[in-house]
Amino acid sequence: MKTRSRTCWSSAGVASALLIVAVVALSGCGEKTGTIPISGKVTYQGKPLANARVTFAPKAGGRPADGITNVDGQYKLGTYMAGDGALPGDYSVAISHSDVDVTKPPSTEITDGAVYEPMKEDVAKSKIPAKYQSPAQSGLKAVVEASGPKVFDFALVD
Repeated sequence: MKTRSRTCWSSAGVASALLIVAVVALSGCGEKTGTIPISGKVTYQGKPLANARVTFAPKAGGRPADGITNVDGQYKLGTYMAGDGALPGDYSVAISHSDVDVTKPPSTEITDGAVYEPMKEDVAKSKIPAKYQSPAQSGLKAVVEASGPKVFDFALVD
């Protein structure tokens, strides 16, 4: 009998330990706090810029936030997950663009050697000046405050 109760106790102890480990592990996968919902619109030469990646790079280092513009040029930033916002702070902003819809996987075609290559429509071409792709060179800035503006629009020109 003593052996049996030890086995039951060992099983219960193991189950309790596994439950504690699972709770601790899953607590790190939950929603991150401290982000502020950030959205806006990107235009180029007065027209909405679709399929552009908007990146907020923290000046003091840390976690960047980014988002993709829709057909109307509108975006929502995400830091830990899509659309959850940005952490408060000073940011340099970069905007990169390609004619390829970056929200969809690239298409492929099979050649004679059974090698997958991007199709012609997947070749990325930017419609905006290259300077906007670098946070250090774009000249675009944003200050995210808990009580401040939560909409940042960017009007890009040549």
